[in-house]
Amino acid sequence: MNLNFKKKIPLMYQRWEHLYFLHWEYPASLIQSRLPKGLYVDLYEGKSYMAIVPFSMRSLRLNYLPTFPGISNFIELNLRTYVHDDQGRPGVWFFSLEADSFFSVFIANYFFSLPYQMSKLHFQSYNNRHAYKASAKRDVQKNEMVFEFESNGHEKLAERGSLESFLVERYRLFTYNQKSGKLLTGCIQHNPYLVSDAKVLEISTHLFKLNSMDPPDIEPCSVLYSPGTNVAVFPLKSIQ
Repeated sequence: MNLNFKKKIPLMYQRWEHLYFLHWEYPASLIQSRLPKGLYVDLYEGKSYMAIVPFSMRSLRLNYLPTFPGISNFIELNLRTYVHDDQGRPGVWFFSLEADSFFSVFIANYFFSLPYQMSKLHFQSYNNRHAYKASAKRDVQKNEMVFEFESNGHEKLAERGSLESFLVERYRLFTYNQKSGKLLTGCIQHNPYLVSDAKVLEISTHLFKLNSMDPPDIEPCSVLYSPGTNVAVFPLKSIQ
């Protein structure tokens, strides 16, 4: 991580827990066709990736403010890919972010231009087994999804330069403001993830269809688990 945060003041703090990173190789041309001008597919050894990431958001709060019931703790389910901008800065692009907190969805959409969607999400945990259940609503149709995993419990840092590091160690996000027509970016700060391999017990790829993308017809090429990390989020800035 080569970002300098010493002179920056975080906008908010949060904690991410029980993250699962499900990755598939995906055609770069299809991803690129869905990106705004100024962003480009980020490749690892010539390959591009799409990811589904369910996790538990905890203790979200603005700087200098306490946490609030109904806003600070909720479940998320993201569909994302990996990009870089004209300056070569790597980051994450989100196609959708499902969450079960109305206020958080509203704030993220209105103030951060992030494509959050209101969904019903549930999380269950038992030893090294974790299950996320989602009911994502688009128009009048409900879309049920289940993600159940078992981690091997042997977390370690991803080796620098490895595929695992490329996929999980991202400290910048990009988003696009439809009203202003501007591409925005923001940084996040956290310790490197401790990750372990995980076994898939049940998954759904329907999140691709909800974003008008063809779902992969194979098992994910990488499934990683992280128990969590504390995160500092910095303000978005325009790069156009």
